Amino acid sequence: MDSVTSVPVPGDRSQEENSGLVRQEHDGATISDNGDDSASAPEDDAMSEELITGRELAQSSVIEEHKQGQYSWIPWLKTTQAVSDPASIVVSDNGKNRWGKQIPRIEPVRNLGTDADVVDGLCVMCRWMLDHLRFIFDKIPFDHRRWWAFEIELGLWSTRQLLTHASKAGCRLCQRTELFWDRASDDEDVLIRTLISVPGKELLQLETIQILQDNTCGQSAKLSFYAISSCNHEALPDLPIDQALHFLETCDREHQMCQKPSGNVKLPTRLLDIQTGSIRLCQSSHLPQNIKYATLSHCWGPDGVAFKLTNALLDSFQQGINQESLPKTFRDAILISTHLGTTHLWIDSQYIIQDDPEDWRKESVKMSEVYGNSYFNIAASCAKNGSEGCFLSQSRLRGLRVQAKAKAKMIKDEFRYQDFEVIPEYIVFESIHNSVLAKRGWAFQERLLSPRTLHFAEFQLFWECNIHISCESFPEGIPESLLNIQSSINKGKLSDC
Repeated sequence: MDSVTSVPVPGDRSQEENSGLVRQEHDGATISDNGDDSASAPEDDAMSEELITGRELAQSSVIEEHKQGQYSWIPWLKTTQAVSDPASIVVSDNGKNRWGKQIPRIEPVRNLGTDADVVDGLCVMCRWMLDHLRFIFDKIPFDHRRWWAFEIELGLWSTRQLLTHASKAGCRLCQRTELFWDRASDDEDVLIRTLISVPGKELLQLETIQILQDNTCGQSAKLSFYAISSCNHEALPDLPIDQALHFLETCDREHQMCQKPSGNVKLPTRLLDIQTGSIRLCQSSHLPQNIKYATLSHCWGPDGVAFKLTNALLDSFQQGINQESLPKTFRDAILISTHLGTTHLWIDSQYIIQDDPEDWRKESVKMSEVYGNSYFNIAASCAKNGSEGCFLSQSRLRGLRVQAKAKAKMIKDEFRYQDFEVIPEYIVFESIHNSVLAKRGWAFQERLLSPRTLHFAEFQLFWECNIHISCESFPEGIPESLLNIQSSINKGKLSDC
């Protein structure tokens, strides 16, 4: 069988700096670059026993130490091997990381040119990377104490201008790379450097860094790759409103911690009755105490909300409200609420009489009950004011799901393709914690108090309940590595006090 090229593993710094590339045969013998095939020192043997290549992973104790996660790539490595293609791959030690330190580099043998040549949503460079991803995995030393710090430079697009050209030509991965970059320098011929690393058993990370004229690092963009299969990644409906219903039904069916105690709940003083045929403001004292109602979290905007409850409009609102006269965010919230099976909706500007200080004093202290007793909360996360609504269709095109297939070889020389879900690293942070709505003073309280929140964000729809956070890319729950203390609230572990 063909030999497999391997790279040195990070260990002692002095050994790292002086080591060259090695070639590892299938029988496990290691031959150094200088031709010395003599027996290695005992300490080197001990070190080599600790190191794990992708091919050896199936027999490694690392599998036992790292239980396979929902999006783990370990099963793929256990059952496949790299497609041996020395005619199209160059492996050297000429790469650089973001600090300029020498690291391994993998690149195509021949120049793939500057034409994006997009096929099935992928440019020529991204197709080359995915075809050789299993080969790249074999170059990463899966010693669980070091793998998170190991990087390889990939010889992909060399300038931002070329990557932008591929993005405009329709390459989905290049488009996601650009997602959070400043658009001001799109046309500048800025050098870029692409690094690949494996921070954990569920995460493969691709980082593209802009290199400035003084050779320092500028903006960077990270794409996270998660291995998926049909058993852990069900298909969602196409429309966000249907996806929201799917999330709610799943939570009702499977999440005991999210269920309200049976029996009556204390309702807000006023609610919008949104049942088919009419919309009107009603007093909750006239309603059954076991009804389900939704709430809305939204931005009023710098000019406030034009359509709001006042003493002069109280009687009129109770008679009926023309839906077309409502701001778009309110109309969207009504559409979402009715589609998800609720007949009543709470909106702050339609609940408190805005020109009545006494009503404001009495009702504003009830927010804990209002949101805490709701069935779900609708967060218009990306709307700056009431006119923008919950569904920003143009922006959502930037965050549609992207899946990619990596090629590998089975034991009987059959090809096996592994599906990866690809998502920008900071999409959860940007969509929830750093959203337009998150900058509003009451938004955190509303999010914290609500048992369930639907975040209609700029890039995707997100679901947050007491059990987990889901989104269109990860309907069964977002991987822990994508969550951080700034964007994730584990409400199920919060104290009742």
